[in-house]
Amino acid sequence: MTRTLPRSFSLACLVSLALLALPAVATAPLKPAKAAPEPVFNRLHDYQEISEMLHGYAAAFPEWVSLESIGKSGEGRDIWVVTLTNPKTGDALSKPGIYIDGNTHANEVQGGESTIYTLDFLLKNYGTLERVTELVDRLTFYFLPMVNPDGRHRWFHQPATANFPRTVVVPIDDDRDGLADEDGYDNLDGDGETTPEESNAFDDLLTLGRQQVEWKEVDHPQYGKIEVGGNRHDVGRVPEGWMLNEEVHRNSLFVLHHAYHLPRLSFGEPVVR
Repeated sequence: MTRTLPRSFSLACLVSLALLALPAVATAPLKPAKAAPEPVFNRLHDYQEISEMLHGYAAAFPEWVSLESIGKSGEGRDIWVVTLTNPKTGDALSKPGIYIDGNTHANEVQGGESTIYTLDFLLKNYGTLERVTELVDRLTFYFLPMVNPDGRHRWFHQPATANFPRTVVVPIDDDRDGLADEDGYDNLDGDGETTPEESNAFDDLLTLGRQQVEWKEVDHPQYGKIEVGGNRHDVGRVPEGWMLNEEVHRNSLFVLHHAYHLPRLSFGEPVVR
């Protein structure tokens, strides 16, 4: 007589076999070798601040976190990548990898914060949350918070709008004098904002006017009398600080949900016939 095992029994066996594939390791919370970064996610951070955070994580968790520059940007800034995995469950390259990046577009700066938040969340919840522990034991995470470091720097520290800068920085004759990048955009009214957009009235009400720069007349070197004003450059694509924490957590969990469902596959030695 042939007997068929119930489907629930078969699934339980498969799960058990998958878990047996991982070495048994202690799951106590990670203890940093030195003080770990304590970032806040109700504000944005510029290139230098994020670079310092990444170095801080690598110093605090030297066995779990490695940091390397995979190249230089056009303006000479390091493009930093962090690798996170549990060294006791195997070499980083022996495990399935999850790649997470942010800030491809210069004016979508919160992608960098979302990437840092995910790294921070995994490190601080390992040994406390079962799913986080299983993810870090089974996978290797690669984080590249600032794909566009030059654009990020310009968005923070040079005249910008909600839509500019956006792409990778390329040489441009900003003032049409035949020379590229020797003289950036002029901040004609001196307030640090170059914002031509009209204000969104509802958003402006929510922030009691913070998002709006009043229109004023200025002298333009080529066009004469013009008006400048409108929305600030950190409006539209970038949430307010009191909404940023929720957004980076939501983005992080979206990525980790996919990582959790990554198939448990392993590859043997290739055979050429």
